[in-house]
Amino acid sequence: MKKYHLLQPEVIIGLGNNTIFAEKYPPFRTIKKLHICFEDWLGDDLMENSGCFIVTNRLKEGLDENFPECVDTIWIEATKDECFEYVHGSNAPLPDIYWAQIIGKENIHDLFLGKDGTLRGSNEFIEYLKNNFTVDHLEIDPERNEFDDLLDRMLSERKEQSL
Repeated sequence: MKKYHLLQPEVIIGLGNNTIFAEKYPPFRTIKKLHICFEDWLGDDLMENSGCFIVTNRLKEGLDENFPECVDTIWIEATKDECFEYVHGSNAPLPDIYWAQIIGKENIHDLFLGKDGTLRGSNEFIEYLKNNFTVDHLEIDPERNEFDDLLDRMLSERKEQSL
């Protein structure tokens, strides 16, 4: 049986104006089309925004070659916010990025989504990431505290009430 770890990638801020949600009215929960407007980027190949996992072209190619059963990737629009240009300069390039839709299954594949929507990866997957890609801001099995548990319970209760 594989050992899995909770993975928390670099969080990038900035859903772009061209993001489309399935819901017509708030609360918006289901993204149909993703557009990222970078406010900043620390350079990691694996990122997260609003529950969506985002990968650079470099990581996309590695996943396609080594873990195709775990991820479907879709090209997404990426633009720069004024903050990004202020911090990095107007000529700073953005990578081609892709929405990594996780399709792997627990106890079968090396990468899957937990029931709570969190990203889970095997030791083999984590080693592959660390050895081949920039993941300096990836947190592996971050410590949880009582506040995290309380927030999870509240969100779970709220979700059940809305169904």
